[in-house]
Amino acid sequence: MDLTNTTPFAVATMFSRNLAGQECVLVCISGRFEWGEGLKLNPVENQEVPTSVDHFTDDDSSKSMWKGAEVSPPKPNVDIYVCGSIRLAEPKPSVDCSLVVGGLLHKVVRVWGPRVWRKSGDKMLQSAPEAFLTMPVQWERAFGGVYSADVTRHDKNNPVGIGWYEPKDADNRPLPNFESPTAPPVLGVPSIPTCFGAIAPHWGMRAQYAGTYDESWQRQRAPLLPADFDDRFYNIAPIDQQLDRYPVGETITLVNMTPRGHESFLLPEFTFPVAFVDAGQLVEREAHPDTVFFDLDTRQVTIRAAVEYLPKDSVLDLAAAFVGEMGGGRRKALLQGKTYLDWHEARKGVRP
Repeated sequence: MDLTNTTPFAVATMFSRNLAGQECVLVCISGRFEWGEGLKLNPVENQEVPTSVDHFTDDDSSKSMWKGAEVSPPKPNVDIYVCGSIRLAEPKPSVDCSLVVGGLLHKVVRVWGPRVWRKSGDKMLQSAPEAFLTMPVQWERAFGGVYSADVTRHDKNNPVGIGWYEPKDADNRPLPNFESPTAPPVLGVPSIPTCFGAIAPHWGMRAQYAGTYDESWQRQRAPLLPADFDDRFYNIAPIDQQLDRYPVGETITLVNMTPRGHESFLLPEFTFPVAFVDAGQLVEREAHPDTVFFDLDTRQVTIRAAVEYLPKDSVLDLAAAFVGEMGGGRRKALLQGKTYLDWHEARKGVRP
């Protein structure tokens, strides 16, 4: 299948099968932007090809995931998540960081400097937090991990976290750096992990949607997805960072995540027409945005849009895919399998 992309962003395709086992093709568009002083996000000069794999801390899948694959099926909700390190203008023992999307999302996480439990008589008390300048946005720094009283148990929603201690085991052990300001951890009591980062596919928050992989699945459906697979599995942001639609034109604000304190910008339009030449006919669809990803280290935002197309008969009949706006001349050339020469682009030295 030939691919033509007239957008300023990067595009990748992948052939796959849907839940029913039907052949389909995915078209994924990834746009990288940088933010500056104003509200407008500016596309970076060199766009990177969408990735097809998840990225983990230190390339170790036993650690937290910091970025999800961009080449994947469309998501039922819109993910908004963060990676990199929080950076303050001056050292502080704690700060409330916020991720705000207009009136649709307002998440606050209290970020603490290093603290430990200290035994004082018959009680366990928290030490005074140390001031910090930077703090990695990692689930390793949120509540979870292995239960100190039973190392065979771990927090299914955050198996890499810290802080799940029995009081007798807690002396001089660290507390989480990330916690909810309204529900701080209580020693010896399981807490709900909170962070702004992506969730790995094998963690409970996503694994609950992965379906049942039992003997019945092996006999009747493998290698297809289980019949009880739920496409909410594809969403990788925490549930309180998911929206039911992409809020084009809304203002996103990051509070206390950078030295400037507040970073605000408008979400740009990121829906694109995608046309397929299928068995000699032109079929038009749209790729809709479903991911907004902030990298605090590079001061960049990545937005992903995707569409899944089910061919009329077979993926072998797909001659071409076209991403972007298309005029009448280009439409005719695409159907006829001919090269379309745009003279305006040719004069600029741009290949059609």
